[in-house]
Amino acid sequence: MTLKHLQEFRSEFRDFKTDTAEDMKDIKFRLRKIEETLTHHTTQFDRVQERLLRIEHRLDLVDA
Repeated sequence: MTLKHLQEFRSEFRDFKTDTAEDMKDIKFRLRKIEETLTHHTTQFDRVQERLLRIEHRLDLVDA
């Protein structure tokens, strides 16, 4: 009986490791997508900020 229980435990543990590995791959993929999106938005924000600064300079709204 004990050997059978050990084999079942090993099988369950192996399945758990497989599921955990798949979950980690999914989490890493999603995190990469979030980082890409954040980088994209940060770049867009920087461009808008530069444009706004140029507009302010043209309109003499900023101390030089």
